[in-house]
Amino acid sequence: MRVLLSMIGSGGDVLPFTRLARALLGRGHAVTVQTWSPYHAWFPPGARTLAPAHDVDAAALHRAFVEALPMATPWDQIGRFARTFYGLDRGRDAARAAAAHAREVATGHDVAICDVLDHMGQLGCDAAEVPWFSWASRPAPAPRDVDAPLAPLDDALSAFFSIAGGARRRVPTFRARGPLGDLVNASPALILPHPHHPGAIVTGAWLDPAADEPALPDHVARFLDAGPALLVSFGTTPDLRGRTTALLAAAARTGWRAILQVLPPDEPPRWVPPGALVVQDRLPFAALLPRLAGFVHHGGAGTLHEACRAGCPSLAMPHMADQYYWSRALATHGLGPRPLAHTERAPEVLDAAFDALREPGWAAANHALGARVAAEDGVTLTVAHLERAAGTVA
Repeated sequence: MRVLLSMIGSGGDVLPFTRLARALLGRGHAVTVQTWSPYHAWFPPGARTLAPAHDVDAAALHRAFVEALPMATPWDQIGRFARTFYGLDRGRDAARAAAAHAREVATGHDVAICDVLDHMGQLGCDAAEVPWFSWASRPAPAPRDVDAPLAPLDDALSAFFSIAGGARRRVPTFRARGPLGDLVNASPALILPHPHHPGAIVTGAWLDPAADEPALPDHVARFLDAGPALLVSFGTTPDLRGRTTALLAAAARTGWRAILQVLPPDEPPRWVPPGALVVQDRLPFAALLPRLAGFVHHGGAGTLHEACRAGCPSLAMPHMADQYYWSRALATHGLGPRPLAHTERAPEVLDAAFDALREPGWAAANHALGARVAAEDGVTLTVAHLERAAGTVA
């Protein structure tokens, strides 16, 4: 089976596909990955990696984050990301060249998965007559909630992709669903009630088996050996308004020992209180999270699923996109205190949330649901769907 995996977006959007690529290669399938160049090194050597014609480097993606975060509404944020994702200002010739490239990449594959952000990859599959699944990190939103605020951007993208593909094309921004079905990379135990969508396939999260993850770095393990601690990490989401300093101060005031993860291009804070450890590298969550007493994060899909599987209570501070959805799910399932706005800096509010994170009921709820998450194998289920769609068995 020849499989195309086509995706754009943040690291959190791309990382699940690295796990799927490994599983497909292990089944003897040929895998092509189409994604932005900075992510190519994440994929196993056996996968063929290609960049879309409109490639986006780390600096451009970071700039989009920096400009989107302060925007007034999620819809404004989506519009800002769309400009970077598709090169809307590059002109007709560039749009048509990108579409031709996408068709060329898709040609010859038996089946594809395109994430819901990758409208050019979707166009390429349709042009090459390659059947495709969509991929999303949450169930499709109710049309009544999103169609009206996204209508102006839908119109702009529809015009752009109609020019690119040379035929009229209607593009629902970030929510096109594939003709083979919509793979929802999430646990049935954690999703919220949602409108029925006949093509939805809730696969379970695409997490690495805990046993496959590397051990903790020695200095992190020693820090945890010394007593209970929480982790503060927002991945690559930029800190624009003193978020890190405010959270470290809250941890110190409320008696929490804290591991602070700061990933490039952000710089570590100038002030670090006693009882805090700063880490500037990625950490193996499967080894780290079961040893934590709490986790402060952005509420993204992969992060929340990892925390729940590990039985680790969460305090979410959503910034954009699916983080709002998964933060609501966190609260609904009783997996942690009420989520806070990412702009929250009031000491009394932060202190109350950090104190609340100690309540024992959160850990019990995470362990109960986490056992269900741990029993799922979303990657294997997805491979089976691809093989059935292509009519092949390795």
